[in-house]
Amino acid sequence: MCKLIFKNREHAGLLLLETMKNIVHDNMLFATIPNGGIAVAKSITNIFNVPLHVVLSKKIPLQGIPYVGLGSVSEHYEMFNEERISDLKLSPQMIEEFKKIPLESINKKRKSFSRYIPNPCVYTDKTVVIIDDGIASGYTMMSAIKEIKQSEPRRLIVATPVIFSHTKKVLEDTGASIHYYYMSDNIRFVVDEFYETFEEITDYQALSLLD
Repeated sequence: MCKLIFKNREHAGLLLLETMKNIVHDNMLFATIPNGGIAVAKSITNIFNVPLHVVLSKKIPLQGIPYVGLGSVSEHYEMFNEERISDLKLSPQMIEEFKKIPLESINKKRKSFSRYIPNPCVYTDKTVVIIDDGIASGYTMMSAIKEIKQSEPRRLIVATPVIFSHTKKVLEDTGASIHYYYMSDNIRFVVDEFYETFEEITDYQALSLLD
């Protein structure tokens, strides 16, 4: 069973910042995955009074069981949990069907968050911090990393309040530095179980935070 650590995403962001004090500076660029990541990231960027960019990436959920991920899609990339897909005996046609919902969400968010999605060259030769509210399998973050890496940043940092220990090693293989407040080796890792309050954030609420 997971233990409660964070009151809410804002509290998680402040605790995360404590672990990053020696590396965070206002010359860094900050990006986050909407929508939950925005509330965590704003706790950090508000202190430094720097803008927060958005990178679009969505989990591909198993139909009817949203907590089970089959991979992720972003604006230009897709990644799959081949082992899980094989275990579930899912056909390519089924995967294409499951992809439709996250792709539709990304298309919608591209319009809603367009002001916060910069030209990719903004990240070139910069230190970029990608923030999310928690990382379980890591597929959503890996697609986000690919989106940023196409711009050839100088350095890439992944920051999250809580992360699954196995996933930390997987993300490190991408070349990113990983910063976190708490790491768990619980094989039944679920992000929201570390939060007292983990409410869904609508696009309207996320945009209000960004504004």
